[in-house]
Amino acid sequence: MKRAVLIRTAAVASTIALTVSGQADPDQYANFTKDDARITDKYTHLVWERQDSPVIADAATIDAYCAGNTRLPTVKELLTLFDETPTKTYDPNAQKTIYVHIDQDAFSNFIGYVSIDAPYCTQTKSPSGGGRFVVDFGTGTALPNSAPCHVRCVRYAP
Repeated sequence: MKRAVLIRTAAVASTIALTVSGQADPDQYANFTKDDARITDKYTHLVWERQDSPVIADAATIDAYCAGNTRLPTVKELLTLFDETPTKTYDPNAQKTIYVHIDQDAFSNFIGYVSIDAPYCTQTKSPSGGGRFVVDFGTGTALPNSAPCHVRCVRYAP
């Protein structure tokens, strides 16, 4: 009897989890339009580039990508964009349905979706020498990695 109750509970919980949106709190970001190049997080006071890098950066080009008063985020800063409940979406490049752990309304790329074919770079270097920490909005992980990655620039706005 207990086993049947646990199975039913698990089935209900997974059904509920699939219907919850992975979007950010409605008051987290300052008002923005789809044409805005940047978005301000009212909780952290970070100003994010809404579009990620159109190409995947390698170790030689990561640091040069962010220009002017922008920079690579730390792993802690980039994790503030992470949504624990993923959003189901269609990836036109992969031609399949995927789950994304980032608010797509706020951070879609130039063709209207969030690139998750590679993780996102941070400036935080691994203490063990395994490259930089990266955040993968497709798998929901943050790990040291030396492979090429996307770049999303940020700056602090007091």
